[in-house]
Amino acid sequence: GGGVVGDLAGFLASIFMMALVSTNVVGLVIIRYISYFSVKSQFDKIAELSQNTLKILFVAGFFIFLLLSLFSRPIGSILKIYKPGTIEPVVLPMIILGLTLWAFLMVIGLQSILNGLQRFGMLGLSRIVESAATLIIGLVLVVAGLGINGAMIALLLGAIASIFFTSLPVKNIFMIKPSRLGKLGIKNYLLISAIASVSMAVMLNTDVIIVKALFDELQAGYFAAASIIGGVVFFVSMSINS
Repeated sequence: GGGVVGDLAGFLASIFMMALVSTNVVGLVIIRYISYFSVKSQFDKIAELSQNTLKILFVAGFFIFLLLSLFSRPIGSILKIYKPGTIEPVVLPMIILGLTLWAFLMVIGLQSILNGLQRFGMLGLSRIVESAATLIIGLVLVVAGLGINGAMIALLLGAIASIFFTSLPVKNIFMIKPSRLGKLGIKNYLLISAIASVSMAVMLNTDVIIVKALFDELQAGYFAAASIIGGVVFFVSMSINS
């Protein structure tokens, strides 16, 4: 039990960090352009950018979920994450992780739209709702004996709660007839930002996955803990920036 939970916790933390770093820069690009359009009262362009952004994030999230679901068994084997007392790879947490990352991509998109519209009060409330739902549901499910699966389900349900809450203040945007964005260089800027952020995420977290695959549980656990602690400063600065 404990070894499996530790292995999964380290792996899931690494994947979450990669996802957060990768999407943070993309979120900042969305915030920048929505703020620009908002100042000029070009709400039709905000509608176009918001719809396109959410569609892209939805499709990206679906493919992440699909890949983690299809390759959950090989991932578990490579990283030596097995069911207690067996050599059977753990599968269910990988599937829940895929769903959770899918939901978090939508949360990031919606919160970036709110941020760009400078609806900071609603943005703060959405984050409070997400955190409170995750904490309460997580405590209940973990105490009920669901372990790491319960924690992951809590993250998923917290993200879903945030999606519903965040959708309310931005729904009027989607009622506006969208218009073409024109030649503002958004696609090129977004592509370059996405490549840079994904590269940074891989650089920051690949070492944890490699260590997990090559070394024993104890050494991999120590390394994962050190890596997470070492990344605290980066994530604090990232949250202030966004």
